[in-house]
Amino acid sequence: MTTHLSKAWTDWVKGNLNRGCTLESMIEVMVKEGFTEEAAIEGIDIVKGMEDEANKDNAKKRNDSASAYTYEASHIASGNRIVLSDKTVNIAMRIKEPDIVLVDNFLTIEECDLLVEAASPKLEPSVVVDDATGGQKEHAGRVGMGMSFSVGENELVQRIESRIAELLAMPIEHGEPIQVLFYKMTGQYKPHYDFFAEETVKRQSYQDQGGQRVLTVIMYLNDVDSGGETIFPDINLSVTPKKGSVIYFSYLNSLGQTDESTLHGGAPVVAGEKWIATKWIRQGRFA
Repeated sequence: MTTHLSKAWTDWVKGNLNRGCTLESMIEVMVKEGFTEEAAIEGIDIVKGMEDEANKDNAKKRNDSASAYTYEASHIASGNRIVLSDKTVNIAMRIKEPDIVLVDNFLTIEECDLLVEAASPKLEPSVVVDDATGGQKEHAGRVGMGMSFSVGENELVQRIESRIAELLAMPIEHGEPIQVLFYKMTGQYKPHYDFFAEETVKRQSYQDQGGQRVLTVIMYLNDVDSGGETIFPDINLSVTPKKGSVIYFSYLNSLGQTDESTLHGGAPVVAGEKWIATKWIRQGRFA
C-alpha cells in the first residue's frame, strides 16, 4: 500500500531534507508520531523523489538560461604560473564555461592564520542580502559566523586587497570589504548566486555602491578535516578547501548578462571547522 503524506507532513519532510537532516532522525520522529518504520521510509522516499525531479527541472531551466550567456575572457591571465608583485601563484584548475579558476598558494600560511586571529573576536551570525529591502538579514540556508574588515583596515588587509586587484587586473576600489566566515561542524551555506537580483541592482543605493557584482574570490584559510567543499551543483564541481588557495568565478559579462551556471554553495562541515575569506568585486567603485 502506497503511503500518502498530508500536506503538513510533506512540507515537514521537504524542510528537513533541505536542512540536511539524516534519514534516521526523520524516521525516528515519524515513528514516534504514529507511522510505521516502513511507511515513514516510503513517505520520505516519495517526497525526496518529488524534490529531486523539481531540482532537475530547475537545473535544466538554469542551464537553458545559461546557454544564452556570452562568455568572455577570464579576469585571470592565462598560464600555469602568474607572477605578482609580491609572490608567484600557481594555477591548479581552469574551467572556461563557467569561468572558474582555482589558484594555489595565493595566501601564505602566516597570512591565513593572521586573518583568522584578527577575525575571531568580531564574529557574528552570518547574514545575506535581502532582495526585498536591500538590507541584510539572517537566513536559514546560511549557518555560520562572519565579520567584515573595513577596506584597507590594516597592512595585512591592504596587502591582500592589492594582491587580489593585481591577480584580477581590476581596480582595487571596485572591491567590497573582505569578509571572513567561520563554520563549525554541520555549518553550511546552501546553493545560491552571488550576483544580485535585477530589481535589487536597479535601486539607486546599489548604483551608488558600484552596481552589480562581477565576480567572487573565496580564500581558504584552513584545511577542513571532512566536508566544507565549495560546490557548483549545476556543473557537478566540488572544490576541497586547501589552506592558502583561492577559488575565483565570474558571472557578469560586458553585456550585463549574469551566468546562472555559477550557482554555488558551501557543503556542510562533517568534521573539524572551516574558515574562509570572501571578496566580491563590483562593476564600478564600491562606496
